[in-house]
Amino acid sequence: MTALGIGAFAACSSLEDVSLCGVDVIGDAAFEGCESLQRVMFDAVLSSLGVDAFNACFKLQQLVFNGDVPAGLHLAGYPTGTRIDYPAQYAENWQRALGADSVSCAVRAP
Repeated sequence: MTALGIGAFAACSSLEDVSLCGVDVIGDAAFEGCESLQRVMFDAVLSSLGVDAFNACFKLQQLVFNGDVPAGLHLAGYPTGTRIDYPAQYAENWQRALGADSVSCAVRAP
């Protein structure tokens, strides 16, 4: 198990694009307040996303998931219009999890 702890990169103003390979747990507020963060890509092993993990990341444009819906997914506090990309084989689970949240979604072919 590889985890990013609570507030691991909070308020890191230089982060713009992050690829998290091999990380299966992201702690609460791990990237909170990263004012330049625009895009985050998650490995298929991600199983848990902490509360407010990306809260106050006002430039966040895209979250790219390569697996199923992680436990704890809450999009409150994310910028309106943040695009969520997810694999086609998990589309039904993602659509159920995202519900009516104000995000743009894109299904990717496997």
